[in-house]
Amino acid sequence: MRHGDEQMRALRSRARPLTALLLSAALGGCGNVTAGGVTGEAEVYMSGDAERGGTSTAAILSSPKGGGPSAPGASTAGVIVGAGLEGDVQVTASLYLRRAGAPLIDLTPAGAVTVTLDPGGAQEPLVADEVVPGGSYQGIRIIFTDVVAEVTGGLEIGGVPFTGAVRVDLAGDGLVVDRTLAITVGDDQPVALLVDLGSDVWLNLLNPLSRTVAAADFANAVEVTLR
Repeated sequence: MRHGDEQMRALRSRARPLTALLLSAALGGCGNVTAGGVTGEAEVYMSGDAERGGTSTAAILSSPKGGGPSAPGASTAGVIVGAGLEGDVQVTASLYLRRAGAPLIDLTPAGAVTVTLDPGGAQEPLVADEVVPGGSYQGIRIIFTDVVAEVTGGLEIGGVPFTGAVRVDLAGDGLVVDRTLAITVGDDQPVALLVDLGSDVWLNLLNPLSRTVAAADFANAVEVTLR
């Protein structure tokens, strides 16, 4: 872990007890939000291409702004060659925990986070770490406002090596992706989630002429698992 990441984690650790205290006090007057004002820690990590765990349910896509699935002939199936994809993927997103009949819990209260990942999945950086109300959650919501890949190798389309920038076609306020997953948070039950972007899936569906990927093609590749 880089020195800057260690400093950030240390600052968060020092701030967490006070945050938990303030959150518990605030929840004390809110009936049925938590059991006795219990709080817990929720961490979210992100990967460009993690091993497929299959923990989240089949893709649930909300507000697929920026285009539907690729029309026939709009994309050309790519082939990953050699040791795999090379380059990087830069993502800007906001993350929330979902609970039935309750407001979303913001895991990125300081604003959307921007992270750069390798498309092969070697990195799994921490992108969110928050104290949240304890209890059961039904899943996570991710709002993607920018997704750009820079492919430097490992991808062929029609037998021809493909390199360069690829952008996911997000329009308007971004792409809202919901994933259903049983999540329990408590004093002795911190939770860590892994958002797998599935770069090996959606980069294979790019349109080589426009160098874009349809919003739904990207969203359908995203999985969330317990880490």
